[in-house]
Amino acid sequence: MTVVFLHVPKTAGTSLAGMLAANFAPERVCRAEPHGELKGRTAHELGEFDFIYGHFDWSDLEAIPGPKQIVSVLRDPIQRSLSLYWYWRAHTWAYGVEELGSRGVQYAKSLSPEDFFTTAPPDVRGNFENTVARQLAGAGYWKLDTGFTIPDREVVDICRRHINQMSFCGVTEHFDATTAAILRRLQLPATASRRENTLMQQVQIPGFETVTPTPPSAELTASLLRLTAIDSDLYHYVRRRWPMRRAVLSHAIRSLGRGVRHAPEA
Repeated sequence: MTVVFLHVPKTAGTSLAGMLAANFAPERVCRAEPHGELKGRTAHELGEFDFIYGHFDWSDLEAIPGPKQIVSVLRDPIQRSLSLYWYWRAHTWAYGVEELGSRGVQYAKSLSPEDFFTTAPPDVRGNFENTVARQLAGAGYWKLDTGFTIPDREVVDICRRHINQMSFCGVTEHFDATTAAILRRLQLPATASRRENTLMQQVQIPGFETVTPTPPSAELTASLLRLTAIDSDLYHYVRRRWPMRRAVLSHAIRSLGRGVRHAPEA
């Protein structure tokens, strides 16, 4: 059975992907980037992998043959959006804009958070405006310029059905317990969780520079609440469906018994 990690950007997914990949032979791991790569491969090619992960959406999963164990991680939508903005802003102009050609970096470095989230063009807005819902629903339900092509309530219902098909979906805010629960559900060896690709780590490598995130204003928070209303519904649905309080406690007890030390939260 193929393990599939649907990676939502800025949810500590890089860390989890690395932990999961370590359990499989390198030649049996597929990092499917960018969007659409899965549909560009044959069923035979994809059938050669035991672990597939990447920033693909739900409609891409149809390309993977056979039974699948799907896992994912969500994050508070406002915090995820702000994390994305400061991640983009931490890129140097030479690396992010001139070398990578990232429009997200271009606008993040040129605009304040308030202006960025209210005036960014559709191709950039798609990275924070109900992005989780777009990813979980699939490409057939939205258009870049106009957003979802069906009522919001139907989008929520589709996404919830897809979440219910997952083996497990955790939350970034309880990263240690989430990783422990996913490893346990997939029957993989337990290991100490570690955070990678954090903002503090990124600014220490070439192509990035130090930034100082500022707390969002009340006006910006209100704007983000509107922009991520569907994502917020899904985030709280996941927290209700897989309550983490018991998982956090049991993970802490097991860790104390094993003497495991955890990486600090970013």
